[in-house]
Amino acid sequence: MNPRRVHRLMLQRFPQVDIARRDWTHIMGRDGVRRDALSGILDAWLDARWLLVQAHRKLGDYLPRDLAIAFICEHAGLGRGGFMRVTDRNFTACVVIAQNGVATGWRPDVSSELDLADTLHSASAPQSPT
Repeated sequence: MNPRRVHRLMLQRFPQVDIARRDWTHIMGRDGVRRDALSGILDAWLDARWLLVQAHRKLGDYLPRDLAIAFICEHAGLGRGGFMRVTDRNFTACVVIAQNGVATGWRPDVSSELDLADTLHSASAPQSPT
């Protein structure tokens, strides 16, 4: 998948991260990313064998997990805009890696999206006269 497509998907579907409410894990070591720490956080949040990974708008791909880990190790700390973003194709869970070498993950609140969709649907539905 080309970086432009990855960027478009991330803009459309990747939720904003509330950085103050997240638990962060330090994944950087003296020689770069600690693969065991990175694998641990990815395993905790993402079950998928293929991952969408974006370092910045011109650098992203859809990769098998082992290549995604190598990609993250190569580009961690270089992301423009503060965060590398990692997710599965369905955006069921999200991981961000900040430029300073900390990472966090979460599952987007699907119920709030469903509530919003219900609210929008009911607001646009014609009202019956009473």
